Amino acid sequence: MKNRITNYSLAFCSLLTFFSCSTEEKTVDDVLSTVGRGSILRTVQVISPAMDVLNPDAIWAVEVETQDLKDGGLLKEMRLFATLIDNTPENGTTVSGEAFVKTFAPSEFKIGPLGLPRIGASATLQEMTSAIGVSEGEYNCGDQIELRFEVELTTGQVFTKGDTNPNISGGQFFASPYFYRASLIALLASEELFTGQYQLISEQLGALGAPDYEEGVYTIEAVSNTVRVIRGVPTLPDFGPFGPVDVTFELVCGKIVFPPAQSLGIGCNTAILSGSGETNDTYDLDTPDDSSFILYYISDETNDCASATPAAIRLVKI
Repeated sequence: MKNRITNYSLAFCSLLTFFSCSTEEKTVDDVLSTVGRGSILRTVQVISPAMDVLNPDAIWAVEVETQDLKDGGLLKEMRLFATLIDNTPENGTTVSGEAFVKTFAPSEFKIGPLGLPRIGASATLQEMTSAIGVSEGEYNCGDQIELRFEVELTTGQVFTKGDTNPNISGGQFFASPYFYRASLIALLASEELFTGQYQLISEQLGALGAPDYEEGVYTIEAVSNTVRVIRGVPTLPDFGPFGPVDVTFELVCGKIVFPPAQSLGIGCNTAILSGSGETNDTYDLDTPDDSSFILYYISDETNDCASATPAAIRLVKI
């Protein structure tokens, strides 16, 4: 163990919250004082982050809000571009250049609660693949499509990915990266799969030489067709326990994936995070068996208390 494990006290959390809010407010003030230099395209919410690879009418959608010196009044148009990211070389590699997909006019935006223009911008899988110039078979389950917005102002200025600083592109409020990645997925036949009561068993110890998650019976719930959450799992039982935390996993094209940056609710310097494993358990796309499966992950992926270590837990349906 690199440092003594310290629990997050209420007082510390309150201080951290105050500090974070104060820092974010200063960032907002700084950005607003200089917003006349350009355009901010703030992400309000990602409405639909993934598309069924077998459905050409599947929709990717995001709600964004535009801001400039005239509170969005300088917007001439917003353009969407797409690039295929081939993550499945085992069945051939498709090389894709970036292609223009569609334009969004100022008239399509509506004034939001902050007095700024907002739009639910969307595009279908068919629109994207047609623009890119690829057909079914050249893109597969597990691939992604990168979407990039470009904003042109009436002044002739054009803003897009790379034209913002980190406070704007990744800040808590502004979140203005101008680009996103839509995953191509295969939907499950039923959202009841991989849900219900499961026995959690520690299959491979974590970075501290002990289980990261307490063994026991837990409920797995469906968040969406392909996303599941194990509810209320206490963490590091040999030292606490701490938490409890919800543990998320995703069912992606026959693979059972553990998403990155999942906190154990405790840490030495910041927080102990569990991340994506070096390998994944699998399931059959046509007849998935949810009676027992393993979640492979990286324990303490950021080396907060120890060295990042491959670990695993098994879930057995009761």
